[in-house]
Amino acid sequence: MAINVDKLREGLEQYHDSSKRHLDLLKNDFEVLSNFYHQLAAEYEGQAADQFKASWDRTSTWFESYIELGQQLTKTLKERVEKLENV
Repeated sequence: MAINVDKLREGLEQYHDSSKRHLDLLKNDFEVLSNFYHQLAAEYEGQAADQFKASWDRTSTWFESYIELGQQLTKTLKERVEKLENV
């Protein structure tokens, strides 16, 4: 069975573009949310604030890991597309 390189490249380009848009939106939304959290943290005190901070720290770490992995994926997709352009 023959592989249609043009269709494969086109599909990878679409996947790359979609992934990049998703990450750009996510990074922007996460930055806005982080700013709100820091404004709240400056005013919020006590045991509830400590519990919320612990939850926020876990959530923040998860988002940062997700974004990093997504950036690695988009980089790999871009490299594959570039290689297919030379076939």
